[in-house]
Amino acid sequence: MGLPRAGGLLGRETETVEPILDLEEPPMIRRLTKTLLVLVAFIGAAFAGYVISSSLEQRILKTETETQLSALLRGSVQIGQVHLALRGGLYLEGENVGAYPSDSGSGQP
Repeated sequence: MGLPRAGGLLGRETETVEPILDLEEPPMIRRLTKTLLVLVAFIGAAFAGYVISSSLEQRILKTETETQLSALLRGSVQIGQVHLALRGGLYLEGENVGAYPSDSGSGQP
């Protein structure tokens, strides 16, 4: 698509001039930009999913551990925080753990 020269305004035959600078992005750059945006969105969604699931996992694990220990110890058990650790096996670490035996227990496990 060309632009008319000033000569065309004077009644003479018009000649088209092609623009020197093409402002349109090449298709390859557009494709690369879209691919990068999709990749960033995917990585962001994966990170958000990890953060949410690890938070939910800790709450569920804490509740289940308190329930199981309360049944085993026949008393109330409270745990501040729980963490899973790998050290030659899978370990459950608890912080601020408190066990309160009940008076109604038979004293035998």
